[in-house]
Amino acid sequence: MTSPLPVITIGVVAYNEERSIPKAIRSLQAASQYLCGGVEFIVLASGCTDRTVEVAIEAFDGDHRALVIQEKSRLSKCAALNRLVCNAHGSILLLVDADIEVDPIALQLLSCALSDDPGLAIAFGRMIPRAGPSRFWTGIGVMTSEALHAVRALSDGSGLWLVCGPLYAVRATAWPGLPDGLIADDVYLGLLCRARGLPVRYLPSAIAFGLYPQNLRDLLSQKLRNRLARLQLRTLEGNSFRKVPLWMALFAIPRLGWTSIRHLPILLIDTVLCFVALLLWASGNTPGPLWKQVSSTKLR
Repeated sequence: MTSPLPVITIGVVAYNEERSIPKAIRSLQAASQYLCGGVEFIVLASGCTDRTVEVAIEAFDGDHRALVIQEKSRLSKCAALNRLVCNAHGSILLLVDADIEVDPIALQLLSCALSDDPGLAIAFGRMIPRAGPSRFWTGIGVMTSEALHAVRALSDGSGLWLVCGPLYAVRATAWPGLPDGLIADDVYLGLLCRARGLPVRYLPSAIAFGLYPQNLRDLLSQKLRNRLARLQLRTLEGNSFRKVPLWMALFAIPRLGWTSIRHLPILLIDTVLCFVALLLWASGNTPGPLWKQVSSTKLR
């Protein structure tokens, strides 16, 4: 007798995403056609002040598999993910950002990785920048994507802690519950699973498409927050987070060797951002868990 196919939850948390979420939902519905087993969609709209809820319901167009949850008060992304998981029935959780579109086979690749390997805890994909209004900033995004790919694809697996937040799958039984006040869900989950000996896999063919920040202000807002999130992880209890890599150049160059030369511009930008993040942290200017929306990354 064959075992029942797993139920898969496709989850999205959103804050004021009326511009982007219709395209995201339509791409997820299209990709769900390649999944085996039962599928449910959950959108958790967290304290939205625009028409995110209404346009999400319209985008699902009566799909009986969809649930849109409206939280009156705004939650942090991590708190919203915890709430979403509490409402999920899937044994596999496919978690996707509200401002991206997924390749048609991306969800299939991630879910099959977990279905085929019962010991695997997390599988994550790759973010590829779409062409935006600025060729310069889009080019920075492409170079960043390539540098992240090089680190995540390291043959010794040492880069697997750098989970791709916009697109990853996690086994429901491996979901730890994210701590209150946590800024970054993705790196936290990657480091925690690695510390617990739970396998993590990078699938670069599972692709999400989205806009990279299209101006300096949005780039600084997004990237400084990422570096400050890593600093925050170092303050958490337990040895799992004491050595979170902050300086990507120090982490990547010894492992990539000569191939790191092609990524030097991005590693240099990262180094500068890390210096600024350290100064902000030392001055007590640290971000709260509520994320600041980066408007130029929203799909059009």
